[in-house]
Amino acid sequence: MLEIYFTTYTSCNYILSLIIHEIVFYICLLQLTIIYSSLFYQDVTLDDYKYPSCALALGWLVVIICLGWLPYIFFVEICRRGKYVYT
Repeated sequence: MLEIYFTTYTSCNYILSLIIHEIVFYICLLQLTIIYSSLFYQDVTLDDYKYPSCALALGWLVVIICLGWLPYIFFVEICRRGKYVYT
């Protein structure tokens, strides 16, 4: 019985460490992307028309609303299940 618990506990720790390393990797990748894009940012234009800042803010708001819930749902599912299962 102890061997089964130890094996399960060890495999859970291994999976947890993989998840943490993956999350850290993606956070670093996201930070590098944000830094790179902020260094080389150009205003959005169409021919000679320059979009106003309120239109840019509305566009970013739509992106955040559409994609921002995905990490939240990921963590909610992990907490609900109690483990990370990739099938």
